[in-house]
Amino acid sequence: QTWRDFGAALGPLTSGFLLAQIEIPALYGTMVALLAVALTFQIWRR
Repeated sequence: QTWRDFGAALGPLTSGFLLAQIEIPALYGTMVALLAVALTFQIWRR
């Protein structure tokens, strides 16, 4: 019973942690890509 409660508590926590591990680099990559696009746009506009 205790192990089942432990597993039930650990499941969402682990999935949330994994989601954060995937989401943070994805967000970072998107930000870097947007910055690169903005920079190239500024350079080409000159």
